[in-house]
Amino acid sequence: MEMRTARPKRRAFLGDLPRRYGAAARWAFVRLLDGVPVAEIGNGLQENFHLDAGQAGGALRDAQAMLAEIM
Repeated sequence: MEMRTARPKRRAFLGDLPRRYGAAARWAFVRLLDGVPVAEIGNGLQENFHLDAGQAGGALRDAQAMLAEIM
């Protein structure tokens, strides 16, 4: 579905997704630094940022990759 033909509510949701994904990756990164278990972080991503399982997993993998680069 193209953004031009999306309904206004769906367009707002899709337009906001990159911001929420970036915030979720930063949130996950901080939790990883704090030693929070990965499963707990994944659940928190879905609940706090309204992401589906695939998006939450991607944000968590991005956070883990950032952490691996600095450690």
